[in-house]
Amino acid sequence: MQCNLACRICYDRGENVARSLWAEEDGVTRQELTTQQWCELIEALAGFGPSFYITGGEPLLSESLVPMIQAIKKRGLYVSLNTNGVLLEDRAAELVESGIDRIIVSLDGPRDTHNRIRGESFDRLAKGVRLIRQLKQDKGASRPLIRAQCVISKFNIDQMEETVEEAERIGCREIRFQHPMFVFEREECEVGEFLQCLSTRVDLSRPLRQADDLDGSLVRTMVGRLVAGSLSRIKVGFEPALSDEDVEGYYDAPDHSFPDLCLSPWRRMDISPRGEMGPCQGVYLGRYPGTSPDTCWNGATFRAVRRHMLKNGLFRHCNRCCHREYRKPNVFSLAVS
Repeated sequence: MQCNLACRICYDRGENVARSLWAEEDGVTRQELTTQQWCELIEALAGFGPSFYITGGEPLLSESLVPMIQAIKKRGLYVSLNTNGVLLEDRAAELVESGIDRIIVSLDGPRDTHNRIRGESFDRLAKGVRLIRQLKQDKGASRPLIRAQCVISKFNIDQMEETVEEAERIGCREIRFQHPMFVFEREECEVGEFLQCLSTRVDLSRPLRQADDLDGSLVRTMVGRLVAGSLSRIKVGFEPALSDEDVEGYYDAPDHSFPDLCLSPWRRMDISPRGEMGPCQGVYLGRYPGTSPDTCWNGATFRAVRRHMLKNGLFRHCNRCCHREYRKPNVFSLAVS
C-alpha cells in the first residue's frame, strides 16, 4: 500500500518490525482493483447493510477514493475515511461534495511533537481540517464530522492533554487515543500452521517492543489524569477499550489474559487494495473477484477461524492489536492507496 509519510510509530516499516509474510501458492502478483471493480464490490457488499471504513496506506493517494465514497453513499450507507491529512486540503472540496460521513485525521500531538513523529506535516493537516470546516459552513452541511486519532507513544505520552487542546483548536470535534500495536517477541507475529493452511496470503507486521518503550503504569497514570482533569468541549475516547488493569497488562505482561474475545471475525471483513478478504488486516482468506464477499464470509475458512477463536481465544498476534473491537457495528474496511 502506498503512503506519503514514514512515521516513527508505523507498524509496517522500520528495522524493529516483526513480519509474517508468504505469497499465494501460484506466485502470481495480483494488481490492485480498478475503480470499476471497487464499485462493483461495494454493490456486492451493500446488501449486508454495512458501514465502510476506508484506510491505507494513505487513501487520499488513490483516484478510486471519491468514486468509492459516491458508490457507498448512493446506497445510503455510512462511510468514514482515515487519513494522515497531508493531501486533505487538496481534496477537501470533492470530499465534502461526496457526502462522506466522517474524516479521521492522524494527530500525534501539538505541532512540534506531531512533526517529530510524522515529519513536517502538521501545517498541511491543520489547513485541510480548517478548509473542510469552511466548506461545510458554506454549504450548510453537517458532515463530514472530523475526528482526530492519536497513537499513544513514548514521544507524546506526556502531552495527552495538550493533544486534546490541539485537536479542538484545529477544528476536530472528538479525539481517540489509540494504544499502540506491538509484540514482545518476533515469534508472536507468526500466525502458525493453522492460519497458513487456511490463508490465501498473509502479510502481517507488528513493531517489536523496545526497552525504552512505554510502561503500563505510566500509561495508566496519564490516561487517568486526562480522564479526571479534562475540561475539553470535544469527546475523548480510547482504542481498544481497556480497563485500568488491562492497560498495565497490555504494555507490561506478555502472558496477560485479556477477558474479551475480539469480535472482528463476526462483525467485519478487511479488504486489501488487491481485493483480498479476511477477518483482519494482513490475514486473507479469499480474493475478489474470484470469490464473492458473501461466499468468503460464510465459507469454511472464515467459519474455521471463528471456531478456533471460540475454542482457543485470541491468536498471539491479536493481544496487542489496536484494531480489536468489542462493541462496534458491522464494518467493511477497505484499504486503498
